[in-house]
Amino acid sequence: MQNSSVRKRSVPSGPARDAKKQRPSYPDLPSILSTALAAYTAALAAVTPAAAAPQLAQCVSSLTEALSSPPLASSEPSRARIRSNPSFLLALAHVEIGRAAANDGDSESAVRAFEAALAAFPGCVAACAGLARARKELAGDARGLAGVEQALGEAVEGAREIVRAQIDADGGDDVEDSSSEEAEDEEGVETRRAGGGGEASWAYGTEALDELDCAQEAEEQRMLFFCQEGRVDEAADGFADLGFTMKLSQAVLRYEAPPTAPSRAPTDPIQALHVGALDAALPPTMHAALLALFSPTSPFWTDHAYGPSTPYFSYAMSLTIPPAPEAHTAGLSQIIGTLHSLATQLFPSAASATWCEWWVHCRPHPHGHQLHFDSADEGREREGGRPRHPIVSTVMYLTDGVGGPTLVTDQRIGGGLAERGWAVYPKENRLTAFDGSVLHGVIPGRGFIPDPTRRRITFMAAFWDILETKPSATEEPGSARPLPPPTSKRHTWTSLLPAAREDWGSATSVPALVATLDRVWEAVDPEAQAQAAIDAPLPRYEQCFQGF
Repeated sequence: MQNSSVRKRSVPSGPARDAKKQRPSYPDLPSILSTALAAYTAALAAVTPAAAAPQLAQCVSSLTEALSSPPLASSEPSRARIRSNPSFLLALAHVEIGRAAANDGDSESAVRAFEAALAAFPGCVAACAGLARARKELAGDARGLAGVEQALGEAVEGAREIVRAQIDADGGDDVEDSSSEEAEDEEGVETRRAGGGGEASWAYGTEALDELDCAQEAEEQRMLFFCQEGRVDEAADGFADLGFTMKLSQAVLRYEAPPTAPSRAPTDPIQALHVGALDAALPPTMHAALLALFSPTSPFWTDHAYGPSTPYFSYAMSLTIPPAPEAHTAGLSQIIGTLHSLATQLFPSAASATWCEWWVHCRPHPHGHQLHFDSADEGREREGGRPRHPIVSTVMYLTDGVGGPTLVTDQRIGGGLAERGWAVYPKENRLTAFDGSVLHGVIPGRGFIPDPTRRRITFMAAFWDILETKPSATEEPGSARPLPPPTSKRHTWTSLLPAAREDWGSATSVPALVATLDRVWEAVDPEAQAQAAIDAPLPRYEQCFQGF
């Protein structure tokens, strides 16, 4: 009888056995990506940047681990602009970190974050646009400006990649730019996304459309760059693509250097009805007190989370009921009283004002302020169907040599485009006063300044006949707030309010030269300029290019 036996499997030994033991164990990529996406989604939902920061850090850490693992590290990176693409999601996380840094005024950290986003996903439009803004704030020479132009160009090229993918998803048919007014509705987007097939279907996804929105902003910034550099012909295609028919004139955008003529009283009676300016306006002690209260390092800015995306906020103070001499607001009340007297010299109608609403800005050289009308509660409070305006608005320049001029026009709500305009350049202790019902704004500083860390600090005061204060139980910043009490835990800046003085000293204010602009708006097409002045209808707001 033959013995039956079970043949045993041979067990490897030596190097073969060691190789089996050392087989690499890859991380659980689906789990890592799920964790990263959840962290990114939570960061977007966070109320404050501080609350979002740890979620973004977790997202970056998880995705960096995933992308360095062999399955992804050795594969061709996907160009899909969707959150399930780890490279693109990592770029989006870095973009949010960069935006938070930019809003905090930390341009150097913003540059590093946006560059990290582009390392993760080259051509990310949001990263290119953010990098251009941050680089512009840091530009101290021509090389810095060249870096701005490069980033803006890459943003526009990134948008073209998306449009090409849209064409591919449609089977090669040309498509409208999804960022235009004719962008299709959500149902059409879903149909294209589902029917495009393959990786090209990402081109109609939410993230891709968001990228196109960023691209439009970058295109407008590039057009502004060209206009301010005197290369307006290079902006022509952008004007046409984005539907602009009018633009701020080159005399406005590419403003000349501040006039060096001696100060003199205005001789143009029309100008005197719209705007005036005084040099050496405040006593030096008052100017110094304001500058100390609102210096770049003042807690005023952090207490209000001040930055480019901060909503408007202001404070209201009575002109008819002054605070007690020992009150913490008494010194500021005296300064505002002096500003009111100076505004009344230029506009006697300001004498009837009973309230002052004030706010402050601290901005880098390239930042402007969109043209707007000063109005009660940001235009929501109306009288006779129209917004209420202050009698007179003023700008006190606390610094000089930074930023562009204040532009004041003769344009009013319900009227045509401005025919006249005036530019007042920043100069330390210069006061500008203008009719509170006219369109005005701040032109972005052009070129570069040797020290890009300097700031354009301005104290605005609007004088009203009637103004309703809007207290907040939580002391949240908002329009026309009463000043916080000295016991406020949120508003530590009130400890810097100047004390009242019996004598602040004197000032020898003199009229300041205001530059007259022959043209505020001009047609994008030079050949249409004459016809536009004759019979063209008033263009819509979105058809008028400002660039800021």
